[in-house]
Amino acid sequence: QKLYLNKGDDTYIQSMAGDIARVVAGGNQMLILDYDTGNRAVFGNGTKVYIGADNNALPSKELEVDGDMLIGDYIKHMGDEDTYIRFQANNLNLVSGGSSFIKCDKSTNKIQINNGNADLDVQIMGDDGSQILHTDAGTNRIGILDTTPSYTLDVNGDIRVTGGLVVDSN
Repeated sequence: QKLYLNKGDDTYIQSMAGDIARVVAGGNQMLILDYDTGNRAVFGNGTKVYIGADNNALPSKELEVDGDMLIGDYIKHMGDEDTYIRFQANNLNLVSGGSSFIKCDKSTNKIQINNGNADLDVQIMGDDGSQILHTDAGTNRIGILDTTPSYTLDVNGDIRVTGGLVVDSN
């Protein structure tokens, strides 16, 4: 059965076998709603979106895209407006709690960490859970195997220098 949506015969909604329906506009298939094979919507270009699939053989997330996905500007965290991923031309910005913590800006050829200038420390962890590198944004200090650096660069361990070492003051 077809439900025609205008005077022509090329735009309609069609009920198909089982629990399947399709939408055709201007003679082009735009959408298939398919409950029979796993609660999915198939868009005209073949992109599949699975909605609430409960069969373990099918995707288990409420929304999965099998193919490319186009985003305008933001992916936002529901209920937390100041946590998001922002896309701009040649620019990607990750923001949490209103603080931009990683930004890649191809126009300046820079990847910036803590580019929002917040008091966010950066820690690089070892496979044993220890902090290998600790940057303290509040004091502008870096610790290597030192989580509370007392100097601009504080190293807790041996240092090897294969070139010259220049010391300007004590």
